[in-house]
Amino acid sequence: MSQTVLPLISVVIPTYRRPDLLMERSLPSALAQTYPNLEVIVVQDGGPDPETEARLSALADPRVRHVILEGNQGGATARNAGVQAAGGEWIAFLDDDDAWLPHKLERQLALAGRSRFRWPVISSQWFTRTLEGDEPNLHRPLREGEPLGDYLLSRDQPSVRECGLTCSTLLVPRALLLQVPFTDGLPKHQDTDWLLRAGAHPGVGVEVLQEPAILYYFEAGRPQMSWNSRWAYSLEWAEGHYRAGRMSRRAYAGFLVSFVSPLAARTPTLKAFLTIGGRLLRLRPRLFEWPRFLMIWLLPDRLRARLFRRRADVRTGNSAHLKR
Repeated sequence: MSQTVLPLISVVIPTYRRPDLLMERSLPSALAQTYPNLEVIVVQDGGPDPETEARLSALADPRVRHVILEGNQGGATARNAGVQAAGGEWIAFLDDDDAWLPHKLERQLALAGRSRFRWPVISSQWFTRTLEGDEPNLHRPLREGEPLGDYLLSRDQPSVRECGLTCSTLLVPRALLLQVPFTDGLPKHQDTDWLLRAGAHPGVGVEVLQEPAILYYFEAGRPQMSWNSRWAYSLEWAEGHYRAGRMSRRAYAGFLVSFVSPLAARTPTLKAFLTIGGRLLRLRPRLFEWPRFLMIWLLPDRLRARLFRRRADVRTGNSAHLKR
């Protein structure tokens, strides 16, 4: 009886001069997967880093390969480089500051095998890990016919958060990523930008593993590759997707309230308030979006965060911190 040949999964880990996180968090969790047929491609952004190279060489694991990008090209370009170098039928992305639970790839690939879509994009639930503990980030599956932008960026009701998906959750066919790569040079919203463009591709469907498989680390004060507080950039990025038809009116309004407004309100100006408020008026959001919008602008950030945590704790019965 012949043995079944398991498809190769290529794990792509972009990193930028953070050898401790890479070697002590993300890479060990990839190599400890219960799914056996994998390779790991570490994409080092920003040119050679002697410490990272020395520690990878000392690892001496034949499953690990190393790609070096000249100059700091950003996470999107690093992921594309990893896809190009990959030999696997499937690509799984992992940020260097996150970690996987051991069953992540095995259970996601099983879900992909049951998918009815030609190009299944497989995500999962995750735990947000903070100094205060682990908080389950649980979100529902997509509904039949639901626009992906609505699922990612808008709320069904005031007390239920958006169903955001991050790169570290994704398992994607390599053939799809070759047709729909990440947007090179995009400084932020890389995950959502790719999902919105991929979701518009014929035959693509998103499936969500209904159990946590990721440890998503939220460590206040530590710089992350995706952090960037320019609210005007985020506003125009969303406007572009809205005009292209990849973001509905509802999704655009939700993004303005939940993502753009908190950035702008850190250093509030009348111009920013009127600009974002004017876009919201044009979009005619649901009524519950207006109190949220005003609360963001009128309450200090710390008080707003405390109120949010208190409401979340009452709603879920958890006392751990929820990431905003």
